[in-house]
Amino acid sequence: MSKMKFMLAAIASIVAMSGMSSSFGQTATVFFSADTTCAGATSAPYTVGGPAVPVSICATVNAATFACGHTLQLSSASVAEDNAFSVTSRTTGPLFPAANYAETISPFTTQAIVTAGTGDVGVNYTSGTAAAGAANMLLATVNLTPAAGTTGAAYVIKFNGNSDLITNTNSACNQGLIDNTPLAATFTLNKALAATNVTFSRTPATLAFAEGGSVQTVAVSCTGTIGTPAPVTLAVASSNTAAFTVAPANLSFADCTAPQNVTVTPRAADAVPNSVQSGNVTFTNTTVGGTVTAPPSTAVTVTDNQAPAVYTITKASAT
Repeated sequence: MSKMKFMLAAIASIVAMSGMSSSFGQTATVFFSADTTCAGATSAPYTVGGPAVPVSICATVNAATFACGHTLQLSSASVAEDNAFSVTSRTTGPLFPAANYAETISPFTTQAIVTAGTGDVGVNYTSGTAAAGAANMLLATVNLTPAAGTTGAAYVIKFNGNSDLITNTNSACNQGLIDNTPLAATFTLNKALAATNVTFSRTPATLAFAEGGSVQTVAVSCTGTIGTPAPVTLAVASSNTAAFTVAPANLSFADCTAPQNVTVTPRAADAVPNSVQSGNVTFTNTTVGGTVTAPPSTAVTVTDNQAPAVYTITKASAT
């Protein structure tokens, strides 16, 4: 804890022991923001083995109060996520130039960090007048670097129980009413997926039916990577619905681990002679983004189930 933070905590303790309430209601909200400003999302992608991810810690403070200082100790959300990321650098916000401690390279865990100087990326004002409360006050920006074994789909970071933001109704932060705001914000680091680049194939290339015959299937499979976007969707259609129909109308692939089947059903049998009919089972990529090569069509022929008509011509006899 810095000298300034120690002084503020001591004032809060004295007020509490005097029987007075040191709190005047929650006056601040602390939140995470992707990148180096307070306008980002509460999540960001990380790359396995890749560079650090900048994450800002921001606050919106009641305009009637002053932001005096804060303790910011990051924590993982579960034991399974311990040591997945390290704070490799910290930049103080423009209104809070005095860091509680020098930068430290430290992985964070679910455990409360109580050793002085370890994991506290908090800052405070130096002297004179503290920063007046406002929206989107940048407290600090940290760079979070994934460890060598960090490969999970998502990791959640939060503040541990030692973290807080101290505000005061007095600009010198040495008297007046003090509010010690606990910090409950979270931030999610999602594994960045490779761009989708996938090629589809189908088998067989041709199907032959007699009308009223049994259904057959076309197996559709893919090779390559389905990352972003996902899933990949193919629209399936019959080019001659009078001769045969197909189902389902769409195939959705989240990955290329297993083929999916399209059922092809020929027209029902009837007593009317028909010529041979043909068409195609067509596949169209409807996914926006990525590189997707749809499979070629499967050619379909449907023959009549009646025997061809036989006509006999007999020479007429003279009378």
